[in-house]
Amino acid sequence: MSRLSHVRAQARLIFERHHPEHLDALPLILLPVIELHPKLLPGDRLPVGSSKIGGLPDLRGETWPLDDGEPMVFVAQVNLADVQPHDEDDLFPPCGLLSFFLGRQAIENANMAPDHWAVRYEPELDGLKRAAAPVPLGEYAVPPYAVTFQAGIHPWGDARETRPDGSWHSLHYDELVLDPAWQDITGGVEPSGELFLLGSTLALGVQFPEEEPDETVLLGLPSTSTTLPFVDFGNDVAFAFLIPRGALRAGDFSRVRLAYGMT
Repeated sequence: MSRLSHVRAQARLIFERHHPEHLDALPLILLPVIELHPKLLPGDRLPVGSSKIGGLPDLRGETWPLDDGEPMVFVAQVNLADVQPHDEDDLFPPCGLLSFFLGRQAIENANMAPDHWAVRYEPELDGLKRAAAPVPLGEYAVPPYAVTFQAGIHPWGDARETRPDGSWHSLHYDELVLDPAWQDITGGVEPSGELFLLGSTLALGVQFPEEEPDETVLLGLPSTSTTLPFVDFGNDVAFAFLIPRGALRAGDFSRVRLAYGMT
């Protein structure tokens, strides 16, 4: 049994005391997370298709995304074969390369419109090549980091119960979260402060209402990251690429949106 399954099994006994009619909501409250642990590299010499933060992306053709004519900042790429052993809820496609970009309008002006950021998914790695930036990327360019992955748990998810009058209440942030037994099981979980997949937006301080049902974090960029020069941009900036779980399982990355938080 995985750690996530073990914690959920323990938590289920407590959860059913508070919400016996909503046991199917537990996986939305105790969330899997996959943390990225970075190691700075002297140069971008990783093989094409490697998981990494920063450096230069591996693209198909001359397809570097632009924001108002300026190359976007390459944030990270994730080889999903590296993620597979840590994906305890089987949310990601089993293979392919995900690449993430942010434009200056998103970084500086919190413009979340889709033409100011990009997520690229390549199901096959054959034919990808290490890209060269069309022009220097300036002060936000991210140096290359190799990454390793580690599975964990974010106990900060939520599920809502709709009342007959149309109002709703949280199944987590009610009496459940105050139960000492629940706190013993879910307490002491501290994020590393670096980038992560899946998990909760509360670990980022990004608390936007869901525009799509059943969303999860595709990639979280916390303001505490030491690898990204554009987070903590004087205002504790954080970003989250979000996607509905069903779209993620289907490999439909057209459903991604970007959220932004500033404290």
